[in-house]
Parts: sequence; C-alpha cells; structure tokens
Amino acid sequence: MISELCIVDKDSFKAKKYISTLESSASATRDQLRILDFFREIIYLLDSKQFMLNKNNKAKISERDFSYQLWLPIFQKVFHINNEIIRIKVGETVLSESTESKASVYTDSRNIVGFKVDMRFLLDFEMVEFDVACAEACIPIVPEAKIQHDMSKLLREGKIMQTAALNVIQNSRVFSWVIQISGPSCDFYTVHGTKHQYHVCIHQFTVVFLSEHLNLPLVFESLFNIIMFRDPLESSAIRSCRKRGWSMKTRPLRLKTKI
Repeated sequence: MISELCIVDKDSFKAKKYISTLESSASATRDQLRILDFFREIIYLLDSKQFMLNKNNKAKISERDFSYQLWLPIFQKVFHINNEIIRIKVGETVLSESTESKASVYTDSRNIVGFKVDMRFLLDFEMVEFDVACAEACIPIVPEAKIQHDMSKLLREGKIMQTAALNVIQNSRVFSWVIQISGPSCDFYTVHGTKHQYHVCIHQFTVVFLSEHLNLPLVFESLFNIIMFRDPLESSAIRSCRKRGWSMKTRPLRLKTKI
C-alpha cells in the first residue's frame, strides 16, 4: 500500500499520511511502530537525497556522503527494531582483533595498528567490543585498484571475525559478513572457514537504492535483503552471548510486514 501510493502520485505525501494513520492506531505495538519508522525513513531518504542520487552530481558527492547520509540511517533503523542487539560504529576505526592479527605477522615491528574500516557492526558487553561485520565505502566510479584494495581489506577482516566467532561458538558453520558500499549500492558477502584452514568469500546479494518514487517497490524489495543480513547477525550474536554466559533477554523480531 505504501509503495502504491507513491507510484500513483509520483510523490510521497499520501504514503507518509498513510504511515501516520497506521502509527496512530490504538492497536499498534511497539514493534510495529519501529517497522513503520523504518518505512518512513526510506521515504524520507528518497525525498531528501535526490541530489546525491542524481548521477549528474557524482563529482560533487564523497564516499562518506553515501555511507553516513544514506546507508548508515538505513542500517540504524533496521537494527533499532530489535533494540540494537548490534551497534554500529562509524569512522575509520580498527577491528578489535585486527591489530593482534597484524602484529603476529610483523613480529619485528612495533606500534603496529590493524587495518581501519569505515563501518563496524559490534556486539557490546561491558567495556568490550566484539566485531561481527564490517563495511568499506567508495564512490560509484573509482579505479579498479581502489575496489580491489578495499575488498582485500574486507576479506582479511572477515577472516579475523569468522575465526574469533568460531573460537567462541565452536560451530564450523559460523560465518562473518563484509559489505562493500559503492555509492547507492551495497554488495554483501559472507566469509566462511573450511576444514583446510583457509577461508572462502561468497557474494550473497546486492542492495540498490533507486532515486525515483516509481521505483519504490523495487527499493523496498532490494532493501529487504538487509533483513537477510540482520537476522543471522543477531542470531549469531545471541548464540555468542549464551556461550560466554552473558544474559540477553531480547528475542529478534522477524520483519514480515506487507508494504
């Protein structure tokens, strides 16, 4: 219904009024309100980021514009539905075990710092951060060398996260996620260990944020793939907490609302 209203009017006004009507219902639950808030955010981004989404303006947009103004709000709304089981940390920061892994290779060096990434997805416990996914960003059109460099960094970090999770969960099927952001599109990969002690990376799906109201059904359909990323990430975090003996009462909500 939300998508249809945008298609009919080529505008989001009636769709936003419809969302407000649903939110004002006395029977609306907290979880339903958070899901509606997710839909509202997508429509807001579609309305407010037209300059950024216009390919003619690509020379004026930075990779951080896409990361922090477009994709970060989407990720935040998705993880807010389940009370932020996963926290997002932005800026070029180092994964918790990346420095240790790098130091084990460069044994003769001092003051070693691990590889920095643009966005980290974390499980918190007291003062400790545990990385469960990470992302690197670039503008839509960059040299091939930049893409390969970012991907190699993500693969190294994905291996570190998968190994760390395996040490806790003790399940050979555990895997980590890495994300390559390229302007209005995101590629999602999983990193898996093998019995031969090497790792493989598998492309899972691509999420694209289109710029036209007529394309809103395609935008929603594409963005729902992020739920396929969120659900196993939260499930893995909960299993990790239980293995460590931590208390976590939140039960993940599966997003099934018709749009």
